[in-house]
Amino acid sequence: MKRLAALALLALSASACVESDSGVRLLAVHPVDEECVPDKLQVARGIYALPPAGSTLRGYMVAVDIASARTANEPGTVGGSPVGGTGGGDFIASEQELNYSSVPALDIPAQHLPFSYLLPEGATTDSFITADLLPPAVLAVLDAHFASSAEPVTVNAALKLHGKTRTGSTVETNEVNLAVVVTAATCATGIPAQASGACGVNGYNSTALTCEAAPAGP
Repeated sequence: MKRLAALALLALSASACVESDSGVRLLAVHPVDEECVPDKLQVARGIYALPPAGSTLRGYMVAVDIASARTANEPGTVGGSPVGGTGGGDFIASEQELNYSSVPALDIPAQHLPFSYLLPEGATTDSFITADLLPPAVLAVLDAHFASSAEPVTVNAALKLHGKTRTGSTVETNEVNLAVVVTAATCATGIPAQASGACGVNGYNSTALTCEAAPAGP
């Protein structure tokens, strides 16, 4: 898959109108490896053995295909300056919005996370974004639940993007949804192994943690 580089946020002309059909679509959801490379398989339902608080790189990372049907062949502006005769329909994302429900019902707050990404007009499904469906504020709610209960939690996450085009139109994408079954996990002996890589998460799509020997004492 072709990776599109995340870009710094660009200054855009203001617009109060949100397009109801932006032409920018989130499509299939895929698991990722520890370096954030998507698997070709689609995720129908995730599972996550949640490491104890204090473990590194907790969360649930996914890749989401994204495509654009926008073909606006018109000049765009960045910071008030023209940027040429094409690319006016490029989508510049600035926020990931995540909304939640769960079984059992937990009070999981919606998340509005800063996000920088450029999707050229007419881009195909060779393009994708990565997203953490269980960011720290959501993990805190799960930690509180598992402090008093061993009952697994099915978290239903709905993701969409907000942003603008180069011509200043405010747009948002459709939502994609994924259910993740989360269980509290510990190591019978030793400690959870520390994950590696930008998307490395111990317990990702697993019912158990990878464990290692605890460091020797002084």
